[in-house]
Amino acid sequence: EDTIKSGCLYCGESGEIYNTQRICSSTYEEAKSRQEQLRSSIIGKRGLFWGADGKFDRVLDRVILASDTHENYLPFWEYAAKAWNKIAVKPTLFLVENSDERVDIDESLGDVYRIRLPDRSMHSAFVSQCVRLLAPCLFPDENITLADIDMIPLSKRYFFNNLSQGGEDSFIEYRNGVVGDSQVAICWNVARGSTWSEIFGIKANMDNYQEVFLERLRQWNPNGYRPIYEELVDSWFADQSILYTHVNNWSKNNSYRHVKLIDSQTGFCRLDHRADGFSSDLHDHYTDFCPQRPLQHNIDNIKHVLETYEII
Repeated sequence: EDTIKSGCLYCGESGEIYNTQRICSSTYEEAKSRQEQLRSSIIGKRGLFWGADGKFDRVLDRVILASDTHENYLPFWEYAAKAWNKIAVKPTLFLVENSDERVDIDESLGDVYRIRLPDRSMHSAFVSQCVRLLAPCLFPDENITLADIDMIPLSKRYFFNNLSQGGEDSFIEYRNGVVGDSQVAICWNVARGSTWSEIFGIKANMDNYQEVFLERLRQWNPNGYRPIYEELVDSWFADQSILYTHVNNWSKNNSYRHVKLIDSQTGFCRLDHRADGFSSDLHDHYTDFCPQRPLQHNIDNIKHVLETYEII
């Protein structure tokens, strides 16, 4: 374990620190080969294929998703919800609507909570990003992760097995350091709802959550916010920056509860269709799937993956 922690974020080899990540000097192919060997030594030859059943020391109870009504995101609800249900995690959607919107979606796939914005003082995309940080407080006794609605889980073993690396009251970062030194990646972190509540100093119930959440989000609302489909600005990463600030402030007095894992420890392997030159090969080591947006323009490629992993 110490060797892995001190090695390259990607393949475990020794290397230099680059920002918060330790990177070796290997070529891409060399690093990829060593990463696969290291992953195999951690997870075994059977891999992480999400159809594998078994008993787990701890379980992931619920995933918090959120979306406004934009066509780039909300159509993924059907497939994301089916994927989370397939690995026995309750999909929970916070649907953000402007006052002149009312969207019909399939609420049989998971729990759906609506947030109605009274005016346009906050962008619906910002609300849908950051409400995920607050929503776990509604489920204090459950183990909860946050996810993008267009991020599809492929491995039950990845999400469940790594829970055992922390205690019941831990905050577990699965991908520490992958987004630099001032953010925490939204995908993936797990904690009990009560711990999320503690980190953000927030309490709400099913009767008042909209009022409570909107009040906090107004405090966080950044100047000049723009969603990425309009323009890439720093405030697009507000959710990850806010998560970093609150987790690290909390960690100052709770360092023993803050578990920081890196990809080479967890067996992480993303099927990323947004990366340049992405691989079309499918195998049972993938942990999650990042499809291209929007859904309707990429459905053939996406369906191939979803059918292979028996999501549809």
